[in-house]
Amino acid sequence: MKTLVAAAARHPVISNLLMAVFLVGGAWGFTHMRAEVFPDVSIDLALVTYPYPGASASEVEQGLVLKLEEA
Repeated sequence: MKTLVAAAARHPVISNLLMAVFLVGGAWGFTHMRAEVFPDVSIDLALVTYPYPGASASEVEQGLVLKLEEA
């Protein structure tokens, strides 16, 4: 690592050119990067909330859940 720093100190032009290559390459890569703002996503889920006060679990299942699943 020390030799790399020493070589960069002895040859500042090469260090600056290498930095320029990285900056230009990064800018080119950033402008050519594919990005989607709103990707196509399909959701296979439905959430149904229906209050049924005072009902037991079996009453809710027979009265609501089975009818909703059939529909």
